Amino acid sequence: MAKISAKLIIAVSLIFTTFLQAQWQQTNGPFGGALTVVGHHKGDIYAATSRGAIFRNQQGEWQSISHISYVEQFISFKDQLFARGYNGLYRSQDDGLSWQLLNPGSASAFYSTNDVLYAAVNDTIYKSTDGSDWQPALLSTSANTILFDEPTVQQLVDITAFAIADSVALLGCTTSVYPIPQGIYITGDKGENWQFPEGIKEPTYARDFKMYNGAFYMGSNFGVFKTEDQGRVWQAINQGLPTGNIDKLLALNNQLYALSNSDRSLYQLSDTTWSLISINLSIYDISTDGTDIFLLSNGSLYQFSLDDNSVTDITPGLIATSLEPFVVDDEIVLAGAYDRWYRTADGGDNWTELTEPLLRQFVLKEQDMFAVGPQGIYHSTDKGQTWGQAQNGIPPNYQNYSNTVSSVGPYIFAGFSKLRARDHLTPIWEAGGIYRSADNGKSWTAASVGLPSEGAVKTPIYTILACDDHLIIKTYSGLYRSVDNGDSWSAFSDGMSQNNFVIRYSGFEDRIFAITSKGIYYSQADKSEWQSLNNGFPDIFDQVDVYYYRFLRYKGNLYLVNTMPGGDLYQLQNEALG
Repeated sequence: MAKISAKLIIAVSLIFTTFLQAQWQQTNGPFGGALTVVGHHKGDIYAATSRGAIFRNQQGEWQSISHISYVEQFISFKDQLFARGYNGLYRSQDDGLSWQLLNPGSASAFYSTNDVLYAAVNDTIYKSTDGSDWQPALLSTSANTILFDEPTVQQLVDITAFAIADSVALLGCTTSVYPIPQGIYITGDKGENWQFPEGIKEPTYARDFKMYNGAFYMGSNFGVFKTEDQGRVWQAINQGLPTGNIDKLLALNNQLYALSNSDRSLYQLSDTTWSLISINLSIYDISTDGTDIFLLSNGSLYQFSLDDNSVTDITPGLIATSLEPFVVDDEIVLAGAYDRWYRTADGGDNWTELTEPLLRQFVLKEQDMFAVGPQGIYHSTDKGQTWGQAQNGIPPNYQNYSNTVSSVGPYIFAGFSKLRARDHLTPIWEAGGIYRSADNGKSWTAASVGLPSEGAVKTPIYTILACDDHLIIKTYSGLYRSVDNGDSWSAFSDGMSQNNFVIRYSGFEDRIFAITSKGIYYSQADKSEWQSLNNGFPDIFDQVDVYYYRFLRYKGNLYLVNTMPGGDLYQLQNEALG
């Protein structure tokens, strides 16, 4: 592959009119994206995505600054920014621009005081006073418990949350011996003795601890609990809260707030009663700059002012962080951002949100477009501006289970999939097979001859690959190929070794291309002989970052794009294939 000297500014939403030039031009949106966690440091806002991209907001301006594989939590400590990520603990001394992977390893929880930062790693609690030198906190996690009426020493493992104050420690955890009582344990002597406190139900999963007005509060799967005697006795403080998990607690301006997982809403405590804060948002994370509360909702970030209870969307300026684009022509692009689709007809200067349900698997056939939606196959005759359903001939009990569409020659093909799980038994096929349309979606007929059946139901279909006049489908029963436009199907082995995991396929001309855990491979569509296609590609193929690569077909060319901010674009040189 030959690398195009062009840099993605935010994500693959930038692929349109300047596609073949060395210069990229940033679009005017869509804004927001798949943000998953929010934090604060030195007055700035930090947000991360499920793909590990980190963004910073300084004085209202958003900037993509760095990348860590799946950030679960930010914490600001002594002018340094820390992140709890998929691969371990990270520290930044330049406000998030660069990160150092720390020694303790992958942490399950953070806790900090003014002087000490703690991290739970592999069932051991580590501490640091400067963020670089980490030592075990000398907190024994062996507990004397009663199991089957017998004294039993158990290890406290799988720490989900903890709090430490002087010699007192509160631990949300699991014990090591079956049966496994979940809950919290307390110690007043640095772990010499642990006890299960009074007032705590089993199984309790601690989510968060906060000190507020001289007492400890715990968010858990049974709501909120409070202790005023260093954890020995707890009482439920749940009046006004919905039943279920409390994911996070926040103490601000002498007030305590709770984020409920049950209704994704924010609640405020007054004495012993919680009241709902009326915000018409589904909230997934909260943070504070010491003055206002910041809410993460459906990929966008909102600022909630405690002065007047106003809510302001602050993601304008933050280009959508995990877009899936579909290029129609030089000016028209569809882009999926989080759970919404947007369309531009002027090369990205302006975007409008589609009113249809979330669509996927777009196919362009001359002036017609087809897509899979939550209620079946959708059809557009105006390049994606308006959509209608195209289901005539598809059985009613299949229409909500369309899974993939593709086009070869004069036909449109659609695959269906529905499996009903059974305990300890193989699932039952309830929808499957291929349907074909020869009149641009006006009518459909079954095209599943040769595919395995279970009763009257054909095997569930996952993906349809179009390769010139070949069709290859990935099914519940394996790969199948058709060379006669779906009139018949025969088993097809991809020939890929079992230890080389295929992440995604793409059909292009008469070949199949695969992104795998060990690089890029291709094969003739009618063969099972894979060849490496890594010439010109980075020598080191990161098995985490591989999931961020996508194939893109545009104007008769095949491209490979890294969808991470700062990722590169690669164009396939056909002559390299021979």
